[in-house]
Amino acid sequence: MLVALRDGLLRDAFLALTVRTANVRGIPAQREVADALAAIVVLAPRHFVAQAAACLAVLRYLEGDGARAWVAIDRARGDDPSCRLATLAAVGLEGALAPSWWREVLSSLDPDDLREGRVAFGAA
Repeated sequence: MLVALRDGLLRDAFLALTVRTANVRGIPAQREVADALAAIVVLAPRHFVAQAAACLAVLRYLEGDGARAWVAIDRARGDDPSCRLATLAAVGLEGALAPSWWREVLSSLDPDDLREGRVAFGAA
């Protein structure tokens, strides 16, 4: 999982698929993914943390949990200060962008298009 999330295309596809699943199955499904990802981030070796933590930040943001989103952003930036997805999450939080915006954007993206590089979201 950590290796896959280091690939920006796979990372963005993972987020889009997680959000689409949550739209169908409900927020608890998304929360379960976020909780599992949090456990992975805690155990991740250095240089494998940033992208997973940035994904976690977005998922916590979508839950409306800004405090835990900031913790994940800090963890991502601590591993890679140039992590663009962490920066996007931080800008959204600082600007008080509603979680519904993230959900709408991520829901509109096709995970296959993301994975295959036909569209991009957070860019690596």
